[in-house]
Amino acid sequence: MNSATDAIKLLQGHGIPVEEKAYGFCLTHAGDDFAQCGIDNDSSTSISVNLGQPPVQWFFRVSFMEMAEFIAAAYQATQAETPTKEDILRCMQSLDKGYDAAALDAMTAKFLHEIEGD
Repeated sequence: MNSATDAIKLLQGHGIPVEEKAYGFCLTHAGDDFAQCGIDNDSSTSISVNLGQPPVQWFFRVSFMEMAEFIAAAYQATQAETPTKEDILRCMQSLDKGYDAAALDAMTAKFLHEIEGD
């Protein structure tokens, strides 16, 4: 099951400011939402990170839990007690470069096959 509840608990356990939303969750920084995480139409989990100016950065994972692990790793990679939004995004971008998207690609392909009926 792809539920945001356990992902939120994992993030809270790492001391990451997170709020549950109807679509999943959002990350907050100094009282502002800066990243929104939810399920996309193809069943993947995405997070959009908005630092207040274009472009918005998108990251995709198979599940809420995989996304939470990615977020926690990014916070840890900043090596800062109180990382900035820019620090967090920079670490997300760096970690994403090494992401093996095979499972995500397979899930997306399965979804497309099911909706196209091929």
